[in-house]
Amino acid sequence: MLKNHLISRVLSLLILLGTVTPLVHAREPAFLRESIRARGMGNAFTAVANDEMVLYYNPAGLRSVQYNAYEVLKFNISNNTQVNAPFIGGHGSIDPDNVN
Repeated sequence: MLKNHLISRVLSLLILLGTVTPLVHAREPAFLRESIRARGMGNAFTAVANDEMVLYYNPAGLRSVQYNAYEVLKFNISNNTQVNAPFIGGHGSIDPDNVN
């Protein structure tokens, strides 16, 4: 009786953890949705958004975009930045000292 009760609790816990874990990782990284221009303006960018990030900041400003721009992936790398990017193939980290 006690063994069945313990097994049911363990299975319930495993099911709960299996359903909660994907929700934790459901958001994209912040650097994929932030504009460098908007950060430079202190995120006061909604009224003048007219670049490739207009859909994130102000979808109504899409009409003011007068050129085509595409942004596939953005990295902010400085001299002492180490980027851990498992989504680039899972080969560990990117060291800026070894970048050509």
